[in-house]
Amino acid sequence: MTLQEFTRHAAAWGADIARWPEGVRAEATRVAASAQAQAILTGERRLDTMLRDETQDVAPARIDRAVQRVVTALAAERPRRWFAGALSRWLIPTAGLACAVGIGALAATIGPLADTGSEDVQGVLTMIFDMTSLGQGFAL
Repeated sequence: MTLQEFTRHAAAWGADIARWPEGVRAEATRVAASAQAQAILTGERRLDTMLRDETQDVAPARIDRAVQRVVTALAAERPRRWFAGALSRWLIPTAGLACAVGIGALAATIGPLADTGSEDVQGVLTMIFDMTSLGQGFAL
C-alpha cells in the first residue's frame, strides 16, 4: 500500500484502522508504523473527534425543527408561471400528437417499400408495430 492509498483510506474511513475494509487492514497496519502515516492518522483523529463532538451537541428537537422548516417550505404553494401552465396544458399534448403523426408518416412511407420484397424493411415494421414478435421472455 502506498502512502497515497493510505491517505485516501484514512480520509474515507477515519483514523481507526479497525473500521477500514478488511482486505486492507493488514497492509495499513504495516504502513501505519511510519512517521508520515502517523502524522496522517493524527490529523484524521482530530477530524474524527471534531465530528463526534459536533454531532452530540445537536438536540433532537433542533433536528425536528429544521426538518419541519424544510418540509413547510417545500409544501408552500408558489404561484405557477404562465409558461408552466401552458407547457402542461398545450405543449406536451401537442408534442405527443406530433410524434404520432411522425410515426404514421414513417409507416406510410416505409409501407410501400415493404411490399417490394425487402425483408429488412418488413422486419423493422414488424418489430415496431407487433409486440408479439419480441418473444416470450421480453417484458416491458
